Amino acid sequence: MPGRIYPKQIKGKTYYYYQESYREKVDPEAHGKYKNSGQSQVRTKTIYLGDAQTILSWKISAQGPVSIEHHAFGLLAAAYQTAAETG
Repeated sequence: MPGRIYPKQIKGKTYYYYQESYREKVDPEAHGKYKNSGQSQVRTKTIYLGDAQTILSWKISAQGPVSIEHHAFGLLAAAYQTAAETG
């Protein structure tokens, strides 16, 4: 679920927060999304971002996207398992 960024006024200054809401089952053993599948609670995660100047300095100092490497392990593992099962 996407979160939201919202401003909050504290002593005349504006600070920004990021907030995400999600549902969590009260009983971890309960599964499913149908009626009477167990009670759930709404949980909220809030992260302090800072004032506008702090956010702007993060944006200016950002180097750009980070490169990542991807290794296709799943295909190799599936082929090995199939070969082991068939003999």
